[in-house]
Amino acid sequence: IMLSTVVTVFLTERIEPDGIYTKALRREGIHIQQGRDVDVMQSVMVREVMHTPAPVISPSRTLVELRNALRRHQTKALCVIEDRHNKQILVGIVALSDLQNAYERINQGKENRTLTVANIMSKDVITITPNEPVFVAIKRMGQSDIGHLPVVAADNEKQLVGFLTRTDVMRSYN
Repeated sequence: IMLSTVVTVFLTERIEPDGIYTKALRREGIHIQQGRDVDVMQSVMVREVMHTPAPVISPSRTLVELRNALRRHQTKALCVIEDRHNKQILVGIVALSDLQNAYERINQGKENRTLTVANIMSKDVITITPNEPVFVAIKRMGQSDIGHLPVVAADNEKQLVGFLTRTDVMRSYN
């Protein structure tokens, strides 16, 4: 059994040098060289990659207004904010999947049609600050299986200053 395992591993590495994790990336045209690429993403800061202003919506908006805002911003998530003292304070995040789930519950008769963004948003938001390396953002997105991070001020973790998506990260890397 041991000999057949060794032979199988040897042949597999000769026939297909890319592992299952890097094969899909190579198909997309992304070639990762161990060590170098990680270092590149550690040297790029979130402030250099994030886009501003962040796509936002008020918690009192209706689901139809949410749908329209997602289309208008051409994004899959919006930061839910409240204006306080001329500052955008992050109170949650709402994604396209939240909207789809809400419509599903409405169609099944489990919810009424008067839902607002506040009813379906996620209040536990994973964020990042502008002074952190993009590598940290990649790790947070990967660990939580999300494609976007609100960027908050370093001195005030609730003040929204930008938005970072996987697309932003890929664009900066390329």
